[in-house]
Amino acid sequence: MKDEYTIENDYPLMESINHYAKISNNDDYRYKFIEIMKRIEAEDVVFLSDLLLLETEFKCPIRVQLVKGSVFYLREQISRISEVNRFLGRRIGKNGDRKLDFNHLRNAINATW
Repeated sequence: MKDEYTIENDYPLMESINHYAKISNNDDYRYKFIEIMKRIEAEDVVFLSDLLLLETEFKCPIRVQLVKGSVFYLREQISRISEVNRFLGRRIGKNGDRKLDFNHLRNAINATW
């Protein structure tokens, strides 16, 4: 029987979540982080509001990391944080295959610290 992926069993991601919960001085708030990640995983869609919440509440420099590793995470070289916006949201139009997905976001979060 194949094991299904669960965020709680993803050791590197949970270590990152715990790290940022400690930085935010609210360990109990890590469940909000997990809730955001579960929604992103289920829909495989990342919105700007998700990234802004992670940055403000958890001090997680996710957009900076997405720019630094843009070729890996976004499959295109970008140089400014504002350019991240076009890789967020639902997959509509001709560039739909280049939207940020859960796995690339998870990798970016793990690489931020």
